[in-house]
Amino acid sequence: MERLAEALAVAVHGGLLSAAALVDRRGQTIATAGAIDKDEARALTALVLRATKNECVVEELFAGQIVPLALEGRMVAVGIARRQLFLVAVLAYRTDAFCETVGRLRDRIAELLAHPGGDDRMPPAGGSGGSGSGPAELQLVEFGITKARGKA
Repeated sequence: MERLAEALAVAVHGGLLSAAALVDRRGQTIATAGAIDKDEARALTALVLRATKNECVVEELFAGQIVPLALEGRMVAVGIARRQLFLVAVLAYRTDAFCETVGRLRDRIAELLAHPGGDDRMPPAGGSGGSGSGPAELQLVEFGITKARGKA
C-alpha cells in the first residue's frame, strides 16, 4: 500500500491534480494524496459509489475510460485500476490533459497492483523447459488430439 500512496503523491506533486484517492469496492479509502482529509475522502468515495450505480458509467469504467464527474463544483475523474481499485482524482485547474494524466496514473497503479513485490521488470525468459519455457516447447492441441511437436 505504501507504493500506491507514493504513486498518488508523485502525481499530485506534478501540479495538475490537487488530490487523489484509491477506493476499494466496499468504499474503503486505501490511499490518499494531496489536499484531502477524511471527510473529503468519504465524499469522494460516496461519489464513486453513486456513479457505479449508473450502468453507462460502469460500462465506461470497465472499458478502461476515465470518467469525468462533478463534486461540489469541482472537476473529478474516476478510473478503475486492474478491476480492483477505483482511482479518484481532483483537478487542480481545468485542462484538456486532465483525463490523460489520470489515465497514466491509473496505468501506474495497475502496474503496482500487478507486481506487488516491487519488481516492475518482466521475469527473464527461461531456457529449455521450466516455467520460462516459450510456446514452441509446449504440446500442440488440435481438435481434441494432443500431438508432440517434433524438433526442427
